Amino acid sequence: MQCLKRLLTRQLIGGDAMKRSKTTLGPRSAMTLAVVSTAAGLLSAGSVQAESASKAPENGLEEIVISGIRKSLQESLETKKSAVNAVDSIASEDMGKMPDQNVAESLQRLPGITIARTNGVGNGVTVRGLGPQFNAVTINGRIMATDSAGREFNFDTLAPELIVGADVYKSPQANIDGASVGATIDIRTMRPLTQNSGLTFGGTLRANHADLNGSTTPAASVYTNWKNDAGTFGVSAVVSFDRTIQRTDSFYIGASTGADRNNIEILDSNNNKVKGYYWGRTAPAQGYFYNVDTPHNLTAYVDMDDRKRTALDATFQWKPADNLVFTFDALLSNLKENDHNSGPALDFSGGTMDNQIIVGGTTQTMAVFVNDADLAPTMVPVHVGGTAVYQHYINSTADEIVVNTPRDSKASLFGLNTKWTHGNLELALDLNATQATRNSLDAAFTTIRRKGVTMYWDKRSGGPVYDFGYFDPTLTGINTPTELNHVGAHYMQMGGSKLTDKTHEAKIDAKWSGDNTSLFAGIGFQGRDKDTDAVSQPF
Repeated sequence: MQCLKRLLTRQLIGGDAMKRSKTTLGPRSAMTLAVVSTAAGLLSAGSVQAESASKAPENGLEEIVISGIRKSLQESLETKKSAVNAVDSIASEDMGKMPDQNVAESLQRLPGITIARTNGVGNGVTVRGLGPQFNAVTINGRIMATDSAGREFNFDTLAPELIVGADVYKSPQANIDGASVGATIDIRTMRPLTQNSGLTFGGTLRANHADLNGSTTPAASVYTNWKNDAGTFGVSAVVSFDRTIQRTDSFYIGASTGADRNNIEILDSNNNKVKGYYWGRTAPAQGYFYNVDTPHNLTAYVDMDDRKRTALDATFQWKPADNLVFTFDALLSNLKENDHNSGPALDFSGGTMDNQIIVGGTTQTMAVFVNDADLAPTMVPVHVGGTAVYQHYINSTADEIVVNTPRDSKASLFGLNTKWTHGNLELALDLNATQATRNSLDAAFTTIRRKGVTMYWDKRSGGPVYDFGYFDPTLTGINTPTELNHVGAHYMQMGGSKLTDKTHEAKIDAKWSGDNTSLFAGIGFQGRDKDTDAVSQPF
């Protein structure tokens, strides 16, 4: 490193046109690639280890500080090299520096892993095409309870600041939890005896800004570690808080209807009856049409999601002898979320369509049976094919829907591990208990129906979202969607669910390592109870 540093200095001061510069790439422990720009060209340096900043040279040139993520990449490679089975690994650059919203989003960087997202937040993990329910998730080798109704683990409850790495075991091993078909994902938290002696601490502070709703919310984490000079005792702790308020606007178009709204039947060229489409139940104001692409309904929702996540991880380690280590750790997480969804739903199956614009298709004279009782068809013009781009309805209906879904999730894990080594033999005793709860009993679904309204939709603007609207012609100067009277129907459903997941484990693992051979053995017990209570009260 000293030779490289001197080489960089000599090249930077080698000409009068050289610019003095200081390049800082962030508070990291190492560097994968550094590129220094000067007036004479580009100077590129490969993977180099960063050094502490020193005093500026006497000639006045500013020092070039190079830093990066080489250490984390090396840790991931060493894990793959030393593993006896198929395993992928991701390591944090430093304590609590996973650059994602949660652990699932960090795991998606590994090959063969994809994630699902809910409201833009990564959650379920799929490994080699096998969904979340087929994968086991452990924390430091221990199954952790989750607030999902099935076997899948909800990663959105776990803050990325709590972990220092994660390993994905894609093939079985005797000392790895085998309750998976796809993979076992083991998440590692900080171990104080692996850190430097003395007191170290740090933290992050950031702001989450949502452009659509204009909200700015805080996120912060603090982590600290202390290890005595003898390396026999250590304590570490990580605290994380994150709040996000985000808005999602959704627009859904119902598929073109296949139903015959007025029992209309058309004779084709071979005098066979085929179903046609006629919209408008009272009068054929727009005539007959057949095979015209037109939506059955549309809905436009505004979703406001407010999430608060607080997490704590603490670890105590004691090493009374060189071959004996006791580790006690605790992990606590609390996620409070409220999802508020509201918007209108327009249904075009009722009312009378009094105006329509169709692009494409042709108008043909066809034999039409308007009613089942007709003994003979009527020859009328029918528009065949094309796409409807505008429709207007009178005396129709519109639903106004509000859905409120709260979620209060708590998770905890407490564990004690004793590891003893003797020569090539390593024995580990692990005891742990974990519990997760989710309370969503205050959920509510509400809808009111506006009858006798006039509505329209128009997609001639060319965008994916149609222009649309509805109003009550009897309410002059009143905003129909917020008017409390003239409601045709009302429905509300209160309730939700409450879930509890309790798990306790005890296991003994053994490992013998030779020059070219490793043997694993273990015995363990696991008890797990998961209960879900659901309440539904319509009125």
